[in-house]
Order: sequence, then C-alpha cells, then structure tokens
Amino acid sequence: MRRSLRFSCALSCAGIAMIAILGGEALSQDEMAFELLWHQPFREAARAVVTEDERTFTAGSRDIVIGTGGQRAPFFALRAHDTVSGRLIWEADDTGPLPRFSGSATSVIVEDGRVCAGASVQQKSFPFRYVFTVRCYDAVSGNLLWEYQESPGAANVLVARGDWLFAAGAAFEAGSGFFVAELDAVTGELAWATRASGGRAQALALRGDRLYAGGDAYVRAYDADTGEMVWEERGPNVRDVTMVGPVLFAGGDGGVQAFDAVTGETIWSSDIREIRNVRSIVARGQRLFAGTGRDDGLYSEIAALDSVSGEVVWKSAFDRPVESVALGRRWVYGLSSAGEASDGALRAFDPLFGRLVWQDAVAASRVRVAFAPRALDVDGVAVAIATPDATRVYLREIVTVSAIEAH
Repeated sequence: MRRSLRFSCALSCAGIAMIAILGGEALSQDEMAFELLWHQPFREAARAVVTEDERTFTAGSRDIVIGTGGQRAPFFALRAHDTVSGRLIWEADDTGPLPRFSGSATSVIVEDGRVCAGASVQQKSFPFRYVFTVRCYDAVSGNLLWEYQESPGAANVLVARGDWLFAAGAAFEAGSGFFVAELDAVTGELAWATRASGGRAQALALRGDRLYAGGDAYVRAYDADTGEMVWEERGPNVRDVTMVGPVLFAGGDGGVQAFDAVTGETIWSSDIREIRNVRSIVARGQRLFAGTGRDDGLYSEIAALDSVSGEVVWKSAFDRPVESVALGRRWVYGLSSAGEASDGALRAFDPLFGRLVWQDAVAASRVRVAFAPRALDVDGVAVAIATPDATRVYLREIVTVSAIEAH
C-alpha cells in the first residue's frame, strides 16, 4: 500500500511539474498510439499543410509537361481532403486552358471559412514574371475569393487576425526585398505594405498590436495596424519566430535568440556550439523546442530549451534535418526530411523529459525536394504532414502502456 501511494505521488508530482513548466491543463496518465488514417499522393511537391476538424489542406506545386519538347513547368496547387477518410474534396491549380506557370505555394492557413496560400505565381499581365502572390479560397467549395499580387518574389508565410491577413516574403523593387503586408481577408484589398533591405522575410508572429517578422538578416517589429517599423535587430538567416508572453524567440543559422518583444533588446542567445542551424521553433510556457540540422545531415536533432534562461534541457538526434516541429496538447512532434540513404521520420516526444513516445518512417521518392518548415500540423486528435510527394494524416488513440510496448 505504501509503495502504491509513493508511485501515485510520483505520477501526480510529474503531472503538476509538466503543467507548471508547459503552462497547460491537467493531462491524463494514458499513453497514446498513432494510426495512419490515410496517405494521398501529391503530384510533385507538397510544401505546407494545415488541418482542422473536417478538412486538411495541402499547398505546393505540380509539374506539367508543356510543348512538344517535354519541358516541365511548375504550377500552383492547393488541395482539400476529408480529414477522416482522405477523400479529395476539391483541388485548385493553374493548369487550365490558359495556364499560369508558377513556383510552389509555401504556406497555407485556414481562418473563418477561408483557406489562404502564399506563393510565387506568374503575373497576369506579364508572362514569365513570377511575383509575390496571396490567394484565398472558400474552404468548403474551393472557389477562388481573391488574389493579391506584388512585385517579383514569393509570399513565404501568412498569419491571420479575424478579417485581416498578414503576409511576408520577398517582393523585390529598387534593391529592397524584405516585404510585409496587411490585407483585408474578405476582399484582398491592401491595408498597408512595407519594404526594407536585408533579403527576404521567412517567418511571422503576431501578438496584440505588434507583428514580428524574421528573415535573412533581420528580426523586425511592426505596428500591426499601420505597418510602421517599431524596432529591428540583426539575426543571421532567421527561419522561424514564435512568442511566449512578452518574449519573442527567433531561430536560424546562428541558433536561437530571445528578444524583449517591446524594445527588441536581446535577453539571451543560445550557444552556437549547443544549438545551430535552426529550421523551426515552437514554445509554450518554460519550454522552447527547436528542430535543427544542416543540409548534409549534421547537427540534426530536436532540442528542448528553458525559455527563460536558454539552457538546453534535452536533445534527441535524427538522421536528417528536423524541418518542422509542432506542439499538441500532450506531445511535441518533430518531422525530419528524407535523404538519399535514409527515410525521414515523424516522432512524438514527452516535452518535459524528451522520452520518445512514438515514431514512423516517412519515405519520399523525390528527396531532391526538401521538406518544408510548415509541413507539420496538429489539431485535436489529428496529426498531418506534407512530404515532397504526399499528404499523410494520423489519428491519435488512447491505449494502455502495455499495448504500446506490444505494438
């Protein structure tokens, strides 16, 4: 009896610690297994995925043979599948009678019945000129609601706030390409746009009346209502940003940096010997999770950092770069890309201690197309991933510990 009480206390104390550190709600002691619900091929390159209760949306591109010489050209592609069955509900692309050649869509979000994608698409009035493009569709029917285009470049990332949509990427004009804009999500009309030097913008975070953008050389803060720049700081090749309270975290080739979101002052910076080549970050409470790795596979891992001090709490190695990380209600997920000699991997970890809960190999026949930072999404009990040539959705099921061990 005494031993049982000690065991029960250990479980309770661990649960209390997890709630305090992660800032979440009470969680059951049940473990979870994962069942692959469906796998749907995506012709050519799937780059981003977002899932909700009923539908899963995948954005990317498809190559089409044009002319008589066998030349292949990329076309924008966006698909909606039934989250449970995998049934294709609708598909949007540019392969009609008058095709518009385009690069890949690189981001997709869904908000208030609209699904919007950022991409590089041929300008309507200028053939073979690929420009910063945002498109919004009716999430149920797939009908195009509006399209916004800028100067040459690409819309790399989107975030939404009610009826307003923020987009960032590259839109080059007069030598300045770091482009951020606010659009009316209902009509597509431009509210404001700002352009600056320093390469391209690759990541966005929104908190209250502040919009934060990270890119090739800078992290910048803007007034979300006017587009006025509030502060800017240097940041080497920032690939992702996220927030916890008044702190902004930026991850890139130089590791992870924590900024005071109000002033831009650096709070801490991770030791480059500990964390380097960061590709994706997420944070909750006192934990920040980073997916890392070089293109050749070195330094490939998922790492948990103390968000207050920047100290590394735990790491877990992967064979290939961890392109995308995501937080569910209980687990933290990492998705690594495939290589010539190894498959990619989708893994779920205990966020407090780094214990591996579950994993699945993710093969990709087209390894020359890298997995993307927004190729993983978690919603409710569904986990969705976009590989270079397919969309996959997993269902989490509550089972016993013994069932997981037997599996």
